[in-house]
Amino acid sequence: MQTSALRRKTFLLGLALLFGCNSQQLPTRQTIVGTITMDGEPISKGSVHFSSAQDVAEGTETFVDIIDGEYRAKVTLGKKRVSIRGLKETRPGGPDMPPDYIDVVPGKFNVKSQLEANVTEDAERFDFELKS
Repeated sequence: MQTSALRRKTFLLGLALLFGCNSQQLPTRQTIVGTITMDGEPISKGSVHFSSAQDVAEGTETFVDIIDGEYRAKVTLGKKRVSIRGLKETRPGGPDMPPDYIDVVPGKFNVKSQLEANVTEDAERFDFELKS
């Protein structure tokens, strides 16, 4: 009986050390929402990426889906580079094959994006109206 009680205490101590003694605080995140259009039409399916050099170093970048032209994200505070991708189905999927998609958003809004968002504790909405 004493052996199992000792094992249980040792196990609980190990869990406390592993999970409970981390002095590093998680960064503050702000919930933001918005709409994303391309040439006036909502991007029906895609993704939006918010990042900064610090986010990359700390692993706190934010990637979220765009659904029917809208997104909702929890983003760390500060100035962010915004990359947007919009997907259009080019071949429907089948039982054994996923659908094929192409990116309909020009590179100037994703790979070469100059879009920015300054996320503050007061920021709630960032809309992006893209023009090809």
